[in-house]
Amino acid sequence: MTLEGTRVVLVCPNDLVVDTRGQKMAQSLHRMGMDVTVVARASERAADRETVDGVEIVRLALPAVARVHPPPPPPSKKLVREAEELDAQAARMARLAREDGRPLRARVVLRGRGLALKARRRLKGIETRRQRRREKGVVRPIDQLPYRAPWPGWRETMWFPLEMDKVFWPVIESLDPDVIHCHDLDGLVASGLAHERLLAQGKDVRLVYDAHENWAGLPDIDWTQDIHASWLGVEAEFAPQSDLVITVSEEIADAIQQRWSLPDRPLVVLNTPSTRMAEPAERTLREAAGLDASTPVMVYSGSISHARRVPDLVRALPLMPDVHLVIVSVPYPHRFAPEFEELADSLGVRDRLHIVPPVTSSQVVSYLSTANVGVHPLLPGAPNHEMALPNKLFEYLHAGIPVVVSNCRAMTAFVRENNLGREFEHGSIDSLAKAVLEVLDGRREGGFTPPAGLAEAYSWEAREPALAQAYAAMLAAEPIGARSPR
Repeated sequence: MTLEGTRVVLVCPNDLVVDTRGQKMAQSLHRMGMDVTVVARASERAADRETVDGVEIVRLALPAVARVHPPPPPPSKKLVREAEELDAQAARMARLAREDGRPLRARVVLRGRGLALKARRRLKGIETRRQRRREKGVVRPIDQLPYRAPWPGWRETMWFPLEMDKVFWPVIESLDPDVIHCHDLDGLVASGLAHERLLAQGKDVRLVYDAHENWAGLPDIDWTQDIHASWLGVEAEFAPQSDLVITVSEEIADAIQQRWSLPDRPLVVLNTPSTRMAEPAERTLREAAGLDASTPVMVYSGSISHARRVPDLVRALPLMPDVHLVIVSVPYPHRFAPEFEELADSLGVRDRLHIVPPVTSSQVVSYLSTANVGVHPLLPGAPNHEMALPNKLFEYLHAGIPVVVSNCRAMTAFVRENNLGREFEHGSIDSLAKAVLEVLDGRREGGFTPPAGLAEAYSWEAREPALAQAYAAMLAAEPIGARSPR
C-alpha cells in the first residue's frame, strides 16, 4: 500500500485550535498524499466542520463535565445492616423502658452505638475524599517516584474516555480509515476500541499512537494515584497493539519501548515549529502587553499547570526591578490568572505582570520574537520532565530569543550544548532571577547566539522524511492486530 490516497483519521481529544502538534501532523500527512480527516472535540471557538489546507476537520460535542472516576463507594451492606438493626433495637428497648418504668440507660447506650456506626460511615467517605486531595498535591523527587503500575480495570474509573469513544465511533466507522492516528493518550481509548472493532469487521486498518509524554513518569502533583494508574492501564492495553508508536524525545522513546516491551523503538518526532506554516503575527507581544521597545521582557508561553511552576516567575520579579513578565496563557482567560494577579499584588509587582492571549500556531514564533528572554520553570525530578524537550524550548529558539530553564536533565543539556541561555536551580527564586539577569546582560553584549542552522535542523519539516518512511514501512507490513491475538 502506498501513501497516496491512504485514508487517515486523526483522533484529537481537543478542538485542534491551539494544538500545534495536531495541526502539523495533519498537514504533514496530507502533504504526503494521504486523505486526512481530523475527528476532534467541539468547542465554542471553532466550527463543527471545516476544511483547512485540504484537511477536513469534524468536531463532535462531548459531555460538558468530564467525570473521570466515580464518587467514593458507599458503605458496605453489612455496616448499614448493623446500624439499622442497632437503631431498631435501641428504639425497642426505649419503648419497653417507658412501659415498665425502667431507667433509659439501655436505650441511650444502644442508640449511641447506632449513631456511632452511622458516623463511621460518613467519616470514611470524608477521609477518602481528603486523601484524594492530599495525593493530588504530593510532589516527590525522582529517587522516590517509581513508575506506577498500570491498572487493568481502567474501565471502572475512566468514564470520560469511554464517552468519547461512544461519540467518536460512528464517525470513525463511516470514514472507513486505513489508519487511525491517535493524538496523545487522551484519545487512545476511542482510537484503540475503534481499531479493534474495524479489525473484527475484517478491515485492513493500522493504529498509530502518538505519545506526547512519558505518561508513566509524570509527577503526582497534577494527578491522583488511582487516575494515573488507570491512564497507564489504557496505555498498557493499546500501545502494544499499535502498528506504529511516535513520541517526542529520544529518552522517552526508550522508556516507552522498555515499559511496554514494544518490538520496535518508537519514532521520535520532536515537537518543533513548522517553518512552512509560519506567518507574521497580527501584533507583537509587546503591543499585546502595552510595553515599549526599551522594557526588558521575559515571556512564558504555553499551557499552565501546577507542574510548570509559573508562580515562581512572579515571585522572582521583586529581584529584577526593571523586568516585566508576560504570560501567554493557554487557554485564555485562564482559571489561575486571578491567583497570579493576587500574588503579584502581594509582592508589589502587579504593574509588571501581563497576561495576554495566545495567537494561532502559525504566528507563535513571530509573536514571541520581541521578548528578551523565554523562560520555562518546569518541575524537575519526575522522569517525564527530566526526559522532555518541550515545544516552547524550540519556539523560543525559532523566535531568536535566549532561554532560561529549570534544571531538568534533557532541557539543560540542550541549552548548554547550543549556547542558548542558562539553567537555574528549581525552588530557588534567587537562582531563577540570577539566571534571567545573566541572560539579559549577556544578550545585550551579543552573547547566547546559537549555532548557524540550528533552528532549521530543529524544525518540523526536518523530521517529515522520517515520518513518511515510518508510515510507508507500517503500511507495507502485516498489521500487528492480525499477528497477535486480542
